[in-house]
Amino acid sequence: MKPHPAKNNHEQERSYSAKLMLFGEYTVICGSMALMMPLNRFSAHWSMASIGEDHPSVPYLKSFFSYLTGKPSLNTLLDHKQMEADLSRGLIFASDIPIGYGAGSSGALVAAVYQRYSWSYENNPVALKSVLADMESYFHGQSSGLDPLCIYLNKPFLVQEDGNIQTDLNWPCAGQGDLSLFLADTGTTGMTGPLVAHFRNQLKNQSFYKTLSREVIPATRKAIYYFLEGDTPNLFEQLKIISAFQLTSLQPMIPEKFREFWKSGLESGLFVPKLCGSGGGGFILGFTKNRTELDHLMSSSFPGTTYFYL
Repeated sequence: MKPHPAKNNHEQERSYSAKLMLFGEYTVICGSMALMMPLNRFSAHWSMASIGEDHPSVPYLKSFFSYLTGKPSLNTLLDHKQMEADLSRGLIFASDIPIGYGAGSSGALVAAVYQRYSWSYENNPVALKSVLADMESYFHGQSSGLDPLCIYLNKPFLVQEDGNIQTDLNWPCAGQGDLSLFLADTGTTGMTGPLVAHFRNQLKNQSFYKTLSREVIPATRKAIYYFLEGDTPNLFEQLKIISAFQLTSLQPMIPEKFREFWKSGLESGLFVPKLCGSGGGGFILGFTKNRTELDHLMSSSFPGTTYFYL
């Protein structure tokens, strides 16, 4: 670790983009590969409240501060006195990252606190992930640290099956042709902690675990490879395996009113949906090869659904 070069230098303050886990949601818990990328449509930044302003981030900041000061493993990592002083002067965290949408709202705050108040910064992505996971456990009970890591690094990265993190990716990928990604808004929020607990409980089921380890994790590995290579036809074959498993075996993660939307994508072949983050609400991530037909389907069959392309 090295001394942090920008600690409390407000001229070097930055914004913190949202994030997406393109592949590896839940399976990363079992050691699968995962692919992360920033989502620049949403972001957050530090600011000072106006006189009399009652900003909604203040209770979260104070509660998070109490957690950080009470955690022995973080006692020597962060400048608690400076953070307390800043909060007393009206520091707020202005964010338009939707909460409970799988876009990294808590990860952005963790990354921002680490960058602003850490006494030193960690160059090794794996070690940094561990530190950020320790901080983010406040929000989810248990965290992989991948969300705040992606936001802190502000670049795509690949999590290898051995746990190593590769940041030197060829991004954006050349040769993807007609492939388009989109996010559909379910209009509801999800709770990560209970859903992760449900998934871990499902791992005790031998049939569930066998399908996950023999079909879904290999499909995730291949999907990442084909995505990075720009091989859309083979990518879609792997996506269908992942999507069908999530629909049949992870139904609590898919809002009930969007299960028909999910089925329509798989049955028509027009798009392939998958979870965005832990699910339960928030965004649904979709892959399509035909924007025109997708737009027609959305307007005719799902007119109340808001969506946007990445």
